[in-house]
Amino acid sequence: MLTKLRPVTQSVWMAVACGCCVMVTSLHLVSQTASAQTAPGKEAAKAPIYSKNFVGTPQFFTTQGESSAGTASIVQGPDGKSTYIITARHLLGPSGGFKSEVAAADVPATVQSIVLTTFDGGTERKFNIKGIAVPVTGPESSVASDLALFLLPNVSPPNYAATLAAKEPSVGDRVWVIARVRGGVPEGQVVHPGRITAVETIGSARILEMQYDNNNIVANGASGSPVLNAAGEVVGICTGQGSEDGHKQAYIFGSKTIRKVIEDPASFK
Repeated sequence: MLTKLRPVTQSVWMAVACGCCVMVTSLHLVSQTASAQTAPGKEAAKAPIYSKNFVGTPQFFTTQGESSAGTASIVQGPDGKSTYIITARHLLGPSGGFKSEVAAADVPATVQSIVLTTFDGGTERKFNIKGIAVPVTGPESSVASDLALFLLPNVSPPNYAATLAAKEPSVGDRVWVIARVRGGVPEGQVVHPGRITAVETIGSARILEMQYDNNNIVANGASGSPVLNAAGEVVGICTGQGSEDGHKQAYIFGSKTIRKVIEDPASFK
């Protein structure tokens, strides 16, 4: 049950979730199946088609220095006119190579630019960003407060930007984590299927729990990675990893809360 997540502190789940990512060479558009990595008793499922231009490894340039860790993605805002980079905020801390974690309120003054090395073969794109002071959506030391959001000023959504889903998946629905993980998968695989097993509201944030099909996955590097539905929409970002009853799991900061932060941040006060 997701309630087991409540007492987990950030220092615990961050150590499991984070790690260095290695870029892979692959096609511009990909669709992978959950074949060899599908757990016994689970049907293979065709992954959605998506552009690898929208996701990759971020390098943060900040007033504390620079560091590269985890995963980030480029999405269009709910208005269809604005563009954002989304990732996990704990990457701006010791798990990402910094001395101390950047508080949500300090993100705008701390993060100056981001270089995203994408999964389309290692293309590097530098973005001047405007950090968003994400309102308090949950306890500071939990997955419910682990969103980092950056506006790309005066940048219309490129054709490779993903869409933030207006509807989140329900328990039992298939989803796919897009990340370059540390191990337990074939070399070059960045699509990792699973199924939603629980949905809960913690503070003001919607948190989804996903069970990976592949129980051998070593998900270091998945922090901040986008999670897609069958339509290729982003239904959330990974903010933590864990296990329950021997099954590998991911905890997901849901797209409904991300959309609400963008559209109506005052509603969290």
